[in-house]
Amino acid sequence: MAVFKSSSASLNCSRSVFSDLSPKADGQAICSSVSQKNYSSVRLLHASLNHSPHDKSIGPALAAGCTVILKPASETPLTAYAMARLGEEAGVPPGVVNVLTTTNPSGVTNAMLADPRVRKLSFTGSTGVGRTLLAEAAKSVVSCPMELGGNAPFLVFDDADLEAALDGAMVAKMRNAGEACTAANRFYVQSGIHDAFVAGLTARMAAMKVGPGYDPDTQCGPMITTNAVRKIDRLVSEAVAAGARVTTGGKPLSGNGYFYPPTVIENVPTDAAIAGEEIFGPVAPVYRFETELTRTIAPEWKGTRRSVR
Repeated sequence: MAVFKSSSASLNCSRSVFSDLSPKADGQAICSSVSQKNYSSVRLLHASLNHSPHDKSIGPALAAGCTVILKPASETPLTAYAMARLGEEAGVPPGVVNVLTTTNPSGVTNAMLADPRVRKLSFTGSTGVGRTLLAEAAKSVVSCPMELGGNAPFLVFDDADLEAALDGAMVAKMRNAGEACTAANRFYVQSGIHDAFVAGLTARMAAMKVGPGYDPDTQCGPMITTNAVRKIDRLVSEAVAAGARVTTGGKPLSGNGYFYPPTVIENVPTDAAIAGEEIFGPVAPVYRFETELTRTIAPEWKGTRRSVR
């Protein structure tokens, strides 16, 4: 995974990685000093609410000779504005990177997709919205790279190094308080190491300090909205009602803010909603399995992608 420290680093990476894709329609190469009049098409970028993927989408678009319209999530527009300002400071001409906020995302997006100057749509967000955008983009045959919601499992076998497994689990689950499409959503742990893993994960999650992001001691910040907290609470409550056991956390925190504590639940039924829906929060459901041949994987749920860690 590449980590971009700033917009300039992203642009430099894009020039080296995507340089072979940057000839314009007239056959001339894009020079490093960007000229607004030379751009050949428009790329429309839809961003998610949980982080700022703008640099990895904007960089390739500029390297390929395109102007950009970035529509950030309505909950988090400020990072997009900051990225545009950094671009101006770096010398990107006005009108090359454009930030568009709206309270009517579907209407605005549909209108832009109908414009023949838009040649590519890049989207980071939920699978449901992605499916809708793909259908709309198909009308104009617009190319659509997408980074959609996930349901990634984390597997731990009996011969695993327990501490290393716990270290990896904390990173995979608690990056950005679990509000990441790449976060581990399901923890499958073999029976011989299961109890020790649950005990260790419970201790680590319970020790995390929950608080506002401006507190330097905070280790788990708030969720993005009250609806996010309600969804997490619903998934955990339904799992508990079906027989799961909470070992730490498990209830929204009282007081101001959209806080949900780091939570571990075990004995989770594989047909529970939490096994198939993206949690998008600091909850680690643990499933026990006996052998590599045991069928403990959750049934195929529609709308989530899968990967193995």
